[in-house]
Amino acid sequence: MFTAWRRFSTKMKLVPHFDPEIVKKFKDETMHPRRHPGRVLTPAYQVPEKIYESIKKVLEDESIACLRNDAIILTNYLRERLRPVEQEEVAQKAQLMQDRVREKYNISNAKKLSPKVIDKAKKEVVKSLLRHTYIWTAMDFSGYLCYTYLVGRSAAEYAIVSTIFAEINKRDPSFQPKSVFDFGSGVGTVIWASQGVWEDSIKEYYCVDSSSKMQDISRQILALEQPKKRLVKAQVYFRQFLPISSQRKYNIVVSAFSLLELPDAKSRLETLSNLWDKTQDYLVLVELGTHGGFQVINEARDFLLGLFSKGRKQSFDSHVFAPCPHDMKCPKMSRNEKCFFEKAFIQNPFDNKERRAKETYSYVVLRRKRESRMILVACLLFLKPVLVRTEHSHCRICTAHGTYEDICFQKDKTLLPYWSVRMSEWGDRLPITDFSKEPTLSNEPPELIPKPHIQNAQPSENADKSQTQEVLDFREDGSKQQKDNNT
Repeated sequence: MFTAWRRFSTKMKLVPHFDPEIVKKFKDETMHPRRHPGRVLTPAYQVPEKIYESIKKVLEDESIACLRNDAIILTNYLRERLRPVEQEEVAQKAQLMQDRVREKYNISNAKKLSPKVIDKAKKEVVKSLLRHTYIWTAMDFSGYLCYTYLVGRSAAEYAIVSTIFAEINKRDPSFQPKSVFDFGSGVGTVIWASQGVWEDSIKEYYCVDSSSKMQDISRQILALEQPKKRLVKAQVYFRQFLPISSQRKYNIVVSAFSLLELPDAKSRLETLSNLWDKTQDYLVLVELGTHGGFQVINEARDFLLGLFSKGRKQSFDSHVFAPCPHDMKCPKMSRNEKCFFEKAFIQNPFDNKERRAKETYSYVVLRRKRESRMILVACLLFLKPVLVRTEHSHCRICTAHGTYEDICFQKDKTLLPYWSVRMSEWGDRLPITDFSKEPTLSNEPPELIPKPHIQNAQPSENADKSQTQEVLDFREDGSKQQKDNNT
């Protein structure tokens, strides 16, 4: 009975509006959809050979086998790590546990209870609170843990940061930074990645890391104390504490996998405010693609865009450059989902075998100057891999209006949207200027019972309708059985 209404359950059709120049290039076959402007084509990065040889010299006195095994344990621990729990959240959970215990023991008046019952109830509240609360601990990067981090995390972080820098360079080729500020520099992966993109333009690196051991490893890898073997031409400065003064500006400020090491939201927001004051052009924030990493990135994004709902609101002259195509609230946060991307990389071949691996990450790139975005790459962002099917492609996208859409692109006469979507990958943008939604069906109501087609029957106008009408018998399974009135 309801099959006639099924066609009205389809979704709205998205009609993309491409730039006329792209349409012309596509028709002239001067541009292939695989190479459309919204794509960010990056290889599976591998640590440069000079850096890798320097790493092996640093690890000469260490057991590579032990470091490799411990690196796997460290990586798994970091992927399961959550952000620190705030005191407000702990107080709310404690109040909830107290209410449950009072209901369990039927406690209405504590004065009438014996000390043993009260003590038992308190212990149960504390035990339940510890069981349902994440206990965050700071990581002590000193000694052996630094070498473990170098073996297990350097290749993945280098590939992720290189991908972000390549995206900035492609969308803004005129940007040639002269100075880089690296907060939480670690073993120096930001320096390695920036050297592969802006080696000729960068003149200065300012690295801040609380671990002196990490700074020593970074110096040894770059061979800064050996003028003839230096791997970096620019000047590199190391500090243990973040400078308070904001008079000095840097072209690009990076915080890679460091915000989750701060103990609470207050310290994170103070650090973000300090980093933004030092930013002249771009601020890059990167974390692992976990729930904790995405929550920290989204918190920083809302704070710097003036969308932060907690505490003080501050006006920052910023807009999102990547990956979001809008400056509004993240639509995936309202769906209780994390927004992350995936990057393939080649691990360091310490055992003479190159292993290909993948790592997820969440990031945001904010720009200080309010300039018009690149029109051709700012309307739709692919949030998940495109599901390629026969003559249609299914994709989940984030739009410039700040909405999350689940859209199916079908094969049509133009072919440009169809092939552009099929050739796109996770994290790419669809090169359109705007889009609109149109209904795929008419608004006319359907006929629940279609008119029957009767052969060899031509009744006159005055004939009785009951003699020519069919009787439809609806069975339980929805099928129809035609009966003859003459029987």
